[in-house]
Amino acid sequence: MIVKKEIGFVPQDTTITLGNPVFIDCKNAPFKIYGVNKDTFARMPVDVAKRVSPSVEHSSQTSNGGRLRFRTDSDYVVVHAKIKDVSPNFQQAKSDACGIDMLAKTGKDWFVPGTCIPSQGDGKDYIEYRTRFDKSFKMKEILLHFPIETRIESLSIALREGSVLEEPTEYKNTNPVVFYGSSITFGACASKPSNTYCAMVSRMLDTDFINLGFGGACKAEDSMIDYLKNLKMSVFVYDYDHNAPTPEYLEQTHFRGYCRFREKQPDTPVIFASKPDYSYDIFTYDKDVNKVRRRIIMKSYEQALKLGDKNVSFVDGKKIYPKDVSPFCSVDGCHPNDLGYMYMAKAFSKAIREFIEKD
Repeated sequence: MIVKKEIGFVPQDTTITLGNPVFIDCKNAPFKIYGVNKDTFARMPVDVAKRVSPSVEHSSQTSNGGRLRFRTDSDYVVVHAKIKDVSPNFQQAKSDACGIDMLAKTGKDWFVPGTCIPSQGDGKDYIEYRTRFDKSFKMKEILLHFPIETRIESLSIALREGSVLEEPTEYKNTNPVVFYGSSITFGACASKPSNTYCAMVSRMLDTDFINLGFGGACKAEDSMIDYLKNLKMSVFVYDYDHNAPTPEYLEQTHFRGYCRFREKQPDTPVIFASKPDYSYDIFTYDKDVNKVRRRIIMKSYEQALKLGDKNVSFVDGKKIYPKDVSPFCSVDGCHPNDLGYMYMAKAFSKAIREFIEKD
């Protein structure tokens, strides 16, 4: 389609006036939104999340894992988003918690034109930035990663009047991978949304995904598993080791959660995972607890195999970080930095690839 003034609007708050910008609501075609509800920009229905816990109810309404994709030959792209809850915790980069991250490509490989963080000042409830492209870059694939803690309320894109706007190239694997896990799955302490391990896996495998990570609140409750087992997915990544409060709780819920999931999805591949900061913890407070927890998760995997389940695998957190760089893969001994997330993405993409490409 050709971008014309009559299909656009002017946001109430905008600093972009030069270059004949036409603002278009991203809920409409040919834009495509992935990973979140396109009307609410939330990860889960709020009524479902309420039944799990107050923490899940709050966190589920963030836009974490959401993406916008489209193609255009416009020589600039303006991102304008109305947002809520823009304060990161003390460990997080503002660009990760509150930023919208743009990637683009004209051929095979993505590059990063920029990342936008809230910069309009106190009292402003929107973020806005313009990225310019060299005019030699004609038709471009654009990918926006939504912030992991901020709630997007509305999102629009401005392109030059007279430019072309088209649907994006579809993911190779349109059936999403669902990641269920702790604040590590959530993406805490990545430098920006595109550097969470879930987002990296998505680009490595050209797959859609849904991020259902919940910091401190991922405990495999029956109501949560009941929601998960009814989602359409290609692979289920089951990774809540960190948020099980005790080894005893983990043992009581881990295999039970798998069995409950299998009631509705008997053949969907399940990847069991233990936490990646295994080596750090054994030097700090309890050298045995991580051995116990890892063994519980391995036991679930082994029990599944004994039941004849051929669609399971185990990603061993103990082996994710190479020994020589392990001390430098996290921000605080727990949450990965970008280096740690890269090693996680490599480990999980290898396991996921074996399922989605075996046919």
